[in-house]
Amino acid sequence: MRNIKLADLFACDEGGMMVVAEDRQTGLPVRITAATQGLKCDCLCPVCRRPLIARKGSRRHSFAHYPQDVQRSCVVAGESLLHRFAKDVLAREKYIMRPEITARDELGVLQLKPPGKVAFDRVELELEQVDVVPDVVCYLGDRRLFVEFKVTHAVDEAKLRKLRRHDASVMEIDLSAYREYDLEQLPMAILVEAPRVMLLSEIFDRAPQLLARRQERRLAGLKAQAEPYLQAFNRQESLLDVSNELWFGDAVRHSIPALIVEKTYGEEPFRVKSDHWRTWVLWQLLATQRGWTARHLAYEMLKSKWVKRDLYNPAEAICKFIRSDSQPIFRSATEAVQEFLEELKKQEKVHVNRGGRWFFANGLLRRWFEERCRELTVPNERRDNLERFVDSIVKVLPHNGRRHFRFDDWLEGRAVANKVTVDELLSPTARYYDEMWEELTGLRRAMSAVHPEADLDMIGLPLGPYFLQKQEQLQARERALKQEALIAAIKRADKLVSYVRSFRSANVDQWLFRSIEYDGRLGIPVEHASRSPQAAAEMHRLFEDERKRREDEA
Repeated sequence: MRNIKLADLFACDEGGMMVVAEDRQTGLPVRITAATQGLKCDCLCPVCRRPLIARKGSRRHSFAHYPQDVQRSCVVAGESLLHRFAKDVLAREKYIMRPEITARDELGVLQLKPPGKVAFDRVELELEQVDVVPDVVCYLGDRRLFVEFKVTHAVDEAKLRKLRRHDASVMEIDLSAYREYDLEQLPMAILVEAPRVMLLSEIFDRAPQLLARRQERRLAGLKAQAEPYLQAFNRQESLLDVSNELWFGDAVRHSIPALIVEKTYGEEPFRVKSDHWRTWVLWQLLATQRGWTARHLAYEMLKSKWVKRDLYNPAEAICKFIRSDSQPIFRSATEAVQEFLEELKKQEKVHVNRGGRWFFANGLLRRWFEERCRELTVPNERRDNLERFVDSIVKVLPHNGRRHFRFDDWLEGRAVANKVTVDELLSPTARYYDEMWEELTGLRRAMSAVHPEADLDMIGLPLGPYFLQKQEQLQARERALKQEALIAAIKRADKLVSYVRSFRSANVDQWLFRSIEYDGRLGIPVEHASRSPQAAAEMHRLFEDERKRREDEA
């Protein structure tokens, strides 16, 4: 058997040229290269048991039948040699390693029997078993084990049906990976190493019962584990009111509840209203770009104590058991969030990535949300700008006046005056805000004017005392200016009289009371001097002319 490989036994399968035969004397395989030429080789066909001729000419060496002895069944001579070789191995060692025997159901694999060593009483090469030909038959008392070898072909369903009729176990040993092994190396592969599987066994008949027992034990365990969760789910607890929380007010202002399709929900694992936690989930998805997992959303609600005790995320097997056993509507918090997200997905509002994170999928919806944010942000910005503008106007009021002024009340009054709401008054699509801004600008400009309009519209601001005080100040200033002008006129007149009379000449007083026309007006010099400094200077000049004239005459 030296240097005879497993593949050599099957060399005649395609070309019909046998390269391994059976030695008549020893019954061992003989390779053509080791055989004596012609009939002297003393070799037999392992199938038909007829003598073979060793052909060793110039062409390819091979064994051959006498032409009149060739039979069609001889093309499986390699298989027959393998079977005889394996039978000899098993008969000599009288044991084989049995593989693990398992059964499977939805719970997974159940080991029916562990791998182990099986010892035999005897081994036969059964070539005539009624309707089927097993490769090797091993006996242990009144039980039989059919051993099938897979080299080129596995046991098909037709052969397996026939083998099943013989009330025997069937093992298939896969030698397809050992084709390049020498026959001397095959015994350990046949006995222990090669992959093997039990195709038929009486143990398989016990599988349904064993699987059923495992299922019963599992269900009993699940029932015990599920009881606390079921009690928690059915327990009636007072609902928490989250409608006064800041996020809820923001969500309502953003019209988030309108995105939730109306649906009647039954018992739930939450301690808040269905619409409230669903609104919160939508708000979280819209408020972030990084996405959320259903489990993370449920955990955030658990931290806020919105989830009933123990119902955050029980094992999936426990949840399925409760639904199938007693409570079809049972849901954990994580499952409830997942179902809600699946509903939104059907409505094409959200999508989920491979990591299980949920995002808003609809670009129009995202733009709607951004537009809604802008609609809410702009009024707030407008209100802040308007409040700063109004504060810059009413700061002129005394402390008591500023203390009693309320911007919100004033804004509400402007809305009522325009027959709209405050939101409409500040809306980016309405004209009222721009008109009101223009009115305030005009009012502040009027406040800086020297003489404000008498019928000025103060657009509801308490500026009456300010304008009254400003008018009184203006009147007082006018009176002071008039008094100052009168005193200055008297001084100019007195100065002219004193200057004229300082010359002590005759008839000076007559000039003071002479009628003179100045600047289109007729009057005495004292009157002209009292009107303005320019007139007083002109009267001084006229008097100097008069004085020189008189001196010249004298």
